[in-house]
Amino acid sequence: MESSGADESRRARSDGTKGARRHSQLMPDQHREFFASQPFVVASSADREGRPWASMLFGAPGFMTSDEPDLLKVKAWPASDDPLLYGLHNGASVGGLGSELPSRRRNRVNGRIEECRNDIGFTLRVQQSFGNCHKYIQARAPQPRLKADPRRAIQSNDHLVKTDIDLIAAADTFFIAWRSASLADSSKPNGLDVSHRGGLPGFVQVVSDHELCFPDYKGNLLFNPLGNLLTDPRAGLLIVDFRDGTILHLSGRARVVWDVPEAMARSGAERQIFFNLDCVMRRENACPFEFDFLGYSPHLNEAEANPQSSSRK
Repeated sequence: MESSGADESRRARSDGTKGARRHSQLMPDQHREFFASQPFVVASSADREGRPWASMLFGAPGFMTSDEPDLLKVKAWPASDDPLLYGLHNGASVGGLGSELPSRRRNRVNGRIEECRNDIGFTLRVQQSFGNCHKYIQARAPQPRLKADPRRAIQSNDHLVKTDIDLIAAADTFFIAWRSASLADSSKPNGLDVSHRGGLPGFVQVVSDHELCFPDYKGNLLFNPLGNLLTDPRAGLLIVDFRDGTILHLSGRARVVWDVPEAMARSGAERQIFFNLDCVMRRENACPFEFDFLGYSPHLNEAEANPQSSSRK
C-alpha cells in the first residue's frame, strides 16, 4: 500500500524498485538472475518452539541458482551458532530477501525446503516471489573483510546489555522476520517471511533492556507483516554492525500502537511497533563483509542523523 494510492501501485515495476508488491508463485527471470548475482541473502526460519529468526547466508555470486522458475537453490549453510539453523530441514518454511544495497534494489521470496543437505545447502520450492519498494534503504557497498578475526565471540541473554544497546542506537537498518497466520497449515502457500526496515540512526529506540520501539513510516510497506503480527505477534529482528561484522539476533513479540506522538507523526511515522524481547543472541565476526557507506535513502532527512552514530556507517 503505497501512500500515493492505487495509481502508483498499478505503475509499479515487478523488479521491486518502485511501488507495491506483485506476488507470484513463479520467479520471473529478472528475479532469478538477481538472486544469482548476490553475495548474501537475508533468510528467516522458525525454531522448534515456532519462534521466527532472521539471519544472513553468504557466498560468492552464484551461490544461489534457479534452474526452474519455482526453485531456488542455496549453496550455503549457517554456522553452528546461528539460530537460523534451528529451522532448516525438509518441509520447513523459509523466507528470503535479496538486497542489492548499492542500487537499493530488493526482491523477496518464500517457500518450503524440498531438499536439505546439512552443511551444504538447501533447495527452496518457491511459493511466493515479489519485488519490494526501495524506500528507506541506505546505500552500501559490500567488501570482503580482509582482516577478519577468525575467532568468534557468542553471547546469549534474555535482555540487552550495553554493547547491544550501543549497536541498536547506531543502527539505520534492521530486518524483521515473522510468521503468517497460516504457517501451521501446509496446504496454504504462506509461511515465513522477512523484510527490511530503515531509518535514520536512532529510529530504533531502546525502551528498556527488555523492550524496543520503532516507527512504521508512511510508505514503508509494513502492512504485510503488520496484519500477520496482529494474528501471531512472534517475530525476529536482525541488526548488523556493517563496520565490524557483529550480528545481533533478537526474538520476541511485537505490539502495534496505532497512535503516535505528534513529533513522530511529522517525521512520517503512522504507527509504533513495540518489541518485547525473549532472547538476545550476539555473534561477533559473523559477517564476512564490511560495507562502505554510500548514503542515506533520499526519503530520509540526512540532516537529522545522529552525528554520534557516524562511526558505525
